Amino acid sequence: MKNEQSVFPGEIDPLIFYADANLDNQHYLAGSYSLLGSGDYVGASEYIQNIDEEVDFYGAWLLNLIENELYAVETYTSQHLSPEQKPKLVHHGRNEPSDSEYKHWVYYTP
Repeated sequence: MKNEQSVFPGEIDPLIFYADANLDNQHYLAGSYSLLGSGDYVGASEYIQNIDEEVDFYGAWLLNLIENELYAVETYTSQHLSPEQKPKLVHHGRNEPSDSEYKHWVYYTP
């Protein structure tokens, strides 16, 4: 099972790198496709997750890891920075932020 926990602030989380399939690991891809072709989606997911070699895949683990990393950074900054020091990273709302300090705008309808 892939690690979903962040090691921040004790360390910096390792960079996640994805590339095309390694030719030496094609048999894993074939095994996964075989299970998917037979309709065994859970089996295919478990098969890929339980490979001990360096085979990466996009799955819920990746989204959980990103969420945990963001939470760790947010917790750290809320405990160690004063409100004046905290960067205004994301503005959530229907209208574009009037404050130009925000780095990102996430549109949503509450």
